[in-house]
Amino acid sequence: MPPHHSVSVAGAVVREDGRILAIRRADNGHWEPPGGVLEPDEDFGAGVRREIREETGLHVHPGGHRRTPDRT
Repeated sequence: MPPHHSVSVAGAVVREDGRILAIRRADNGHWEPPGGVLEPDEDFGAGVRREIREETGLHVHPGGHRRTPDRT
């Protein structure tokens, strides 16, 4: 059975000097961390790694994750 909702992930890539990676969205021009929607049966870490790789070409290893509650 297909999922009834999507789950979004985003990754904050922080360099040793404290600078944060952001991408500029083509649709609205906003700067934000790379991210997207989890694939079915994909865990958070795999989803973040995939989205960052797809959007930037970088291969990353998440050091931890934090869930942000949906405020809508």
